[in-house]
Amino acid sequence: MTFQEFWRLIALIGGYPVADEREPFRALEEELAGREVEEITSFEDLLASALFRLDRRTYADLPTIDTGRTQSTDSFLYNRCAVVVAGEVAYESVLAGSRSFQDYTHSCLPSSERILYVAQKAYERKTGTPWEYVSAVDYETGSNESEW
Repeated sequence: MTFQEFWRLIALIGGYPVADEREPFRALEEELAGREVEEITSFEDLLASALFRLDRRTYADLPTIDTGRTQSTDSFLYNRCAVVVAGEVAYESVLAGSRSFQDYTHSCLPSSERILYVAQKAYERKTGTPWEYVSAVDYETGSNESEW
């Protein structure tokens, strides 16, 4: 799967902010479940890569836009998910510095965390077996050592 196809699939979510924490991700999950296993794992790898690129201390140190509180490790990950869910243009704009990461740190909007589980759910739906795949790219907070 190419990044171009990855972003086309991300667009199925409908952008940011998501309407709720489950429904917007179903179309993407269904689309992936209809594809080959290799495409599902490729989607997971591309998602991990996108989240990894956003794993930067300069973003993590920003307070949430609506409360001014520090982002927790988990909320920073979910806020990175929100940037990805917003789509390719928003994602590239954040990385280029023309749009602020902080725009995606609202604590009162539905979370984009569910994107983390879409490939797993699609795989399990397709194969009927548990997801055991682990991407080679670690997206947990602090993994992108060159940006910390």
